[in-house]
Amino acid sequence: GCNDDAPDGCGDPTQALNSKLCLPNLPRGDTFYLLVSGKSEATRGKYSVTVRSASSCSGEDIGSCVSDVCVGGAFNGDACTIDAECAVAVIPANDACPFAEDIVDLNGDNAMTQRFNVGGASEDCRAPSCLGNLKNDVWYRYEATETGRLLASTCGGTNAATPDTELIIYDGCDCGSGLIEERIVELGEELCCSATGDPFDCLGGSDCDISVVAGNCYLLRLGDNSGSGAQGDMELTLIPDSSCPAGTVTWNDPLSGTVDARYPQDCANGGAALGIDTFSVTGAPGATADCWSLCEASDGGLGPNGIASVVEGAAGEYTITLNRPITPGSCTTLTYDETGVAQTAKFSFLPADVSGDGTAGPADILDLIDILNGNALAAWGAYSTDVDTSGVTGAPDILAVIDLLNGAGCFTPWNGVSIETGDTCGVCPIATP
Repeated sequence: GCNDDAPDGCGDPTQALNSKLCLPNLPRGDTFYLLVSGKSEATRGKYSVTVRSASSCSGEDIGSCVSDVCVGGAFNGDACTIDAECAVAVIPANDACPFAEDIVDLNGDNAMTQRFNVGGASEDCRAPSCLGNLKNDVWYRYEATETGRLLASTCGGTNAATPDTELIIYDGCDCGSGLIEERIVELGEELCCSATGDPFDCLGGSDCDISVVAGNCYLLRLGDNSGSGAQGDMELTLIPDSSCPAGTVTWNDPLSGTVDARYPQDCANGGAALGIDTFSVTGAPGATADCWSLCEASDGGLGPNGIASVVEGAAGEYTITLNRPITPGSCTTLTYDETGVAQTAKFSFLPADVSGDGTAGPADILDLIDILNGNALAAWGAYSTDVDTSGVTGAPDILAVIDLLNGAGCFTPWNGVSIETGDTCGVCPIATP
């Protein structure tokens, strides 16, 4: 277009000798060149260019959707300069909801800082519920990697440096079907709307704390609350829900502290490993397998051990199965680790240690005789007395202790051997009930 001083369709038929030109419906993304000059070389003056976004709001009574971007300067004959106070305002790539910027590095192990600058952004046509004065806005898209709480805040600076912002978070990432020149008409439910002074100690900043579900998508709309082109940092933190609910853990079978004095191998079956490989535990319902961990002071040359499965039967009743029986001669710990609190049970496997004192020796033969005669109690029930793993406690178990101490059959001699505690799992104290 070109205009000297004639009416131009801008709604101003009395513009005298000034020039005024309106170019409607310019496509977004296209490039245009503007030539500004006077009637003669001596003509001087000011010029301005206003880029105005669409003002149609699809009939919704949501106020003005007009956002102006100012470019200006001065002309002096053939010379033309740009005024720094009215410099080109760059339109952010995430100016509109359909072009929301993905937040990709946020997870439970990694908080992040999102730098923002809403100068040059337009305002989308969906008024938020909080009582702010939303101007320019930009958009972010976040697909939650974990279930928990999403914290988003522009309150990270000092009060003087806190930008004047308005932050709205919507459930879902659908920008709506009613888009008019990329202005938003439909969005999901508002999960948070934080304007100036909310919270009060944040002054102009915004602060949101919402619950998110892994795999669900959320839109963050961050705007300027004063029209001054707010810029700064938005701090983002994801706090995952603990998959290890709080509650007391009870080690039912075997009991915590148990010392297993039974055969470590089945000599009649090719020396197959025997011993404790399954635990019955009661705790808070809903704990996942990641809540439990196994540690052994030594693997006895058998290779690393570990948890094969954790199965919850009735609410809070768990069966924990290992890859193999706990290591003979070693201290073993099994830990339930809720957030910040660890509950650990300790077990030992020392063949022939009937007394459960941590060392196998001839005295254990006498201890077993006393138990069979009713003169003493078994330290750990059948784990102390059913040495031959027959399922019945009796005189053959005395011979089994002797065989273990002497290394008869396929057994390693256990006489004088003490439980190896090491430093890996901490000291494994021997306790009797």
